[in-house]
Amino acid sequence: MKNPIGRLVAVGLVAAITLAVTAGAASAWPPKGSFLIDGKLEHPMLLSTEEIADLLATTNPHVYTVTFQAGTAVETHTFTG
Repeated sequence: MKNPIGRLVAVGLVAAITLAVTAGAASAWPPKGSFLIDGKLEHPMLLSTEEIADLLATTNPHVYTVTFQAGTAVETHTFTG
């Protein structure tokens, strides 16, 4: 048997690298395709893109029209969201 301690160290390194790579992939936050709505909220939420699309389809969006002076011209823009 050649250098059992060297083999043990090599196996330990491979295990540690595998664990680090697996843990890194598993700990991606928020998960791909989702959004975390967080901050000073009573109820933070984690929503998928499908859940957001469904939510937007079932709610009445707020529509804001703003008018402002831009140089010598007056501009009006409407925002929905």
